[in-house]
Amino acid sequence: MLLGYRRAMDMLICNISALRYHRIPSICREDFLARLDRTSRINASALLNDEAISGYLGCQLHVLVFDQSHRGRFRYQCNHLWTGDLPSGSFTRIGSYFEVASPAFTLLGLASFLSDVQLGMLVHEMLGGFAVVKLPSEHRNQVKALIDSGWHGSDGWSPVLNARHELTDLWQRPPLLGVDELIAFAERSKGRRGSARLLKAAEGFLGEARSPFEVCAGLQYGLSRPRGGEGFNVLLNEKIPLSRQARALCDQGVCYADLLLTSKDGLKQLVVECQSRLIHGNADQQMMDFNRQTALASMGYEYIPLTYAQLVQPQRHRAMVRLIAEKLGEKYCEKKELLLEREEKLRRELYSDWGSIGNWNSSHKSHRR
Repeated sequence: MLLGYRRAMDMLICNISALRYHRIPSICREDFLARLDRTSRINASALLNDEAISGYLGCQLHVLVFDQSHRGRFRYQCNHLWTGDLPSGSFTRIGSYFEVASPAFTLLGLASFLSDVQLGMLVHEMLGGFAVVKLPSEHRNQVKALIDSGWHGSDGWSPVLNARHELTDLWQRPPLLGVDELIAFAERSKGRRGSARLLKAAEGFLGEARSPFEVCAGLQYGLSRPRGGEGFNVLLNEKIPLSRQARALCDQGVCYADLLLTSKDGLKQLVVECQSRLIHGNADQQMMDFNRQTALASMGYEYIPLTYAQLVQPQRHRAMVRLIAEKLGEKYCEKKELLLEREEKLRRELYSDWGSIGNWNSSHKSHRR
């Protein structure tokens, strides 16, 4: 039996379950919410008997409670205790008996047990323009049928297809909140478990990335060397207004640099374009890339394409960062053993399965925040 909710029959979905909710594409969310309201018994086991609900939220539901006696972890439910008042804007109603943590409150809950790197990755997802979600089979088949009929997306959500025009787990969508909103929320939550780490992660936001590849590249190049990165000045998806000549070369008014790196003296800038097979694999996109590269070159920007292998393979990564330093007019200092160990640790975190970040396991206990 579920007890301890803010109102007698409310279930407050939080933590990793709320993260998974916020990843549900808009085209699938209406059916998901209808399934919630059709559930006759408000308990985790009944909810998770629905294949689509459990497919999104996972095999264990994370719920916020307000009474110490209701704290605990059970087969289908993990209760997280909260004492005192909730920060304003913490929950949004999504059904007759359900509320879900806001993106900011979701991140606050996750901040209490994620590593700094993983928290930074999820901050960039929620504040960025993408989501990673594995659709339940029923919804996946429905979306495939829509794509085959010519559908390209709705409500700002669009599926990313591979070179064979097949559905992937990557979707692009508008940001769920702004960095200023997240910073303000973290400051309002001061003193709560995870609030200081959330504030630090928000202040380290590099920009509205459009894919995990861009986030990983930005963090690997932008984090300090003691944290395993390279210490470059990096911005993600930075807007670059084009000159008249550049506009004529690529037939657009602005470009967005996947990564824009600036030298420490501010005199040189370098555009690094992440060459993902998902997004850059078709001929039309490649032609747009060539036109954009020419336009940026006409304005004096250096431009380097970056492949995934050049990022994740240590030897290729080392050659790439030397090239970046050279283009920025900076001297690159080779890393010693300790820094290389930290780089390898960072690489393990960045290139694990993105969709599994935040997954709860048996070693975690419910926290008092």
